[in-house]
Amino acid sequence: FIFIFLSTYLYGKPKYLPIDTKHPINPHNYYSLSKYKCEKLCYEFKNTYNINSIILRLFNIYGVGQRVGYIFSDILNQINNETIYLKHFQSKRDYLYIEDFAELLNKIILSNFNKFYTFNVGFGKSTSVKEIIMYFKKINKKINFLELDKNNKESIIDCYADIEQTKNIFNWQPKITIEEGIGQLIKNA
Repeated sequence: FIFIFLSTYLYGKPKYLPIDTKHPINPHNYYSLSKYKCEKLCYEFKNTYNINSIILRLFNIYGVGQRVGYIFSDILNQINNETIYLKHFQSKRDYLYIEDFAELLNKIILSNFNKFYTFNVGFGKSTSVKEIIMYFKKINKKINFLELDKNNKESIIDCYADIEQTKNIFNWQPKITIEEGIGQLIKNA
């Protein structure tokens, strides 16, 4: 029996890239702080009850049906408008399509892996908001994008996961590029 805990990005402003699981932890909001406390509970359960856990630190999972407040859902909710408003065109994140994540979960469940271990989960590459805009414009050239809050200095400019351990241990490789993922989002919107 193995317990799988879905955590989140806990690293705050990166000290180096790509971010591996040895990177210093610095929860940058209450959500990531709560996930960090849950990770500590997983460790306590391991020590007290000998229950191993796999902790998956998810970077940015996206897909059809994602709730408002994430870049892709924000774009899709404005797709019929003349102009789409977004923030932080220069910021870069590691985006993993939900089908790639589901494949990884399936491989973990079917594996015999039974250790207490933490893995980063992402595509292993960062993509800027500006690049995402270019992919949407390839599909629909009439879309206009306007950057809100241009002077806002975001604390995390770039982050992406080191996923080598995840790939090697579970024989897994993300397959769906950001461009293909955007195509799926538009097709299923």
